[in-house]
Amino acid sequence: MNGTNLSWNPVAMILRTAGLLGAAFLLGTLVAEPAGASPRELDYPSPQYVDLFRHVDPVAGHDVQAQFTNISAGGGVQYPASWGIDGGYRHMQINFPSQSSTNSAAMQVTLPAPAHVGSFVQRYAGHRPSEYRILGSDTGFGSLTELVGWKSVGVLDTTITDAVDATVQYVQYEFRGTLQSQYFVMQEFLALPATTDDVSAYAGYNLMALRPGDGGPGPIPTDAAYRAGWSDDPNRIIDTDVTSYLRGNATGGVDPFFILPLNDLYTLYGAAFGPYPDQSWGSGVTIEVTDSETLAGATWTQVHTQSAALNYAVILFDEPAEARFVRVSTTAAGSGGAVCEFQLFALAIPEPATLSLCGLGLVGLLLRRRG
Repeated sequence: MNGTNLSWNPVAMILRTAGLLGAAFLLGTLVAEPAGASPRELDYPSPQYVDLFRHVDPVAGHDVQAQFTNISAGGGVQYPASWGIDGGYRHMQINFPSQSSTNSAAMQVTLPAPAHVGSFVQRYAGHRPSEYRILGSDTGFGSLTELVGWKSVGVLDTTITDAVDATVQYVQYEFRGTLQSQYFVMQEFLALPATTDDVSAYAGYNLMALRPGDGGPGPIPTDAAYRAGWSDDPNRIIDTDVTSYLRGNATGGVDPFFILPLNDLYTLYGAAFGPYPDQSWGSGVTIEVTDSETLAGATWTQVHTQSAALNYAVILFDEPAEARFVRVSTTAAGSGGAVCEFQLFALAIPEPATLSLCGLGLVGLLLRRRG
C-alpha cells in the first residue's frame, strides 16, 4: 500500500496521544526530501563575474546605497550615483560650470554587509575625471583607508581595473578635475570578488554570473521554440556586459520572447532589468517560469507582468517560484528600445539532511516532554 501506515508508528502514537496531529504532519514535511532539488551549496566557480554592488535582498530589493557628496562649487547632479551601479548602460553624471582641474566630488557606496573585494572596475565612454582614488572601510565613512592611491586617467581609457585585497562595507570613490569637458560621467562602477573567493550563488547576487561554461543559465538556443521577434541575439541580455543590449523588432508583427534554460532547478525570488539610456520596452514585460525538465508539455506560471514601460527595475516576485526555464516576453509595439541586462536571484534549497535533523530534534523534544 502506498503512503505511511501510522497505526504502528510509535512516534505517531506519541503525537496523537499528545493531541499534536498537526505536528505529525509538520514532522513528515520536515523529514521529506524536496523533489528535484538542485545543489544545496553552490558557489560561483568564476566569482570575478559577480558584481558585489548588485545585491538584491528577497524583501528589501536592491539594498546597496550610492550617493554623491562633497561636490565642488557650481557642480550639480544630472544623473544619480545609483545609476552607475544598476547593471544597465545608464550612467551617473555631475555637471560643472566649465572644465577645470578643481572640479571634484566623491561617491559613497554602502553595502548591506562587509564583503571581500578583489578589484574595482570603472567603465567610461567619455567625460572622464583627471584623476581618482578609492577608499574603504568595514566600520563607516569616518574611518576610511586608502585602497587605491591617486591615479591619472587617460583620454582613451574605457575600462579601468584596480586590484585590491580588502573587506569593506563602505566604499568612497573620489575624483579631481574633469579631463575632457565640464562633465563627469561614469557608466558603471563595480566591485568584484577575488578569483579565489567563495561566493554563494544564493547570497543575493546575479545568477547570470554563474556562467554557462560553469553549468549556469544559458545559452539561449537559436531554435524557434526558444526565441522569436528580436533584432538582436537574446544572449546579449544575459552576458553580464552592460554595453551589449537586446531590442525587439517593433515592426516585425511577432511579439518578442525568449526562453532561458537554467540547466538546473532553482528557487527564484526576483529579477532585474538594466536599460540603455532613455530607452525601454514601451509595452512592459511578462516573466513566466516552469519547473518542467523539458519544454514539451511544460506548464508555465506567471511570476510578473506589467504593461507600463520597462525602465530600470528590480522585481521581487510575490512568492518564490521553482524554475528550470524562464520565459521573458513583451509585445512587438514599443519593443524597439534597448535593454542591456536581465538578472535573476535565487534562494538556497535546504539540505534534506538538515531537514531530517530538524524533524528528529522535534521527535526528541516530544519524547522528553512525554516522559
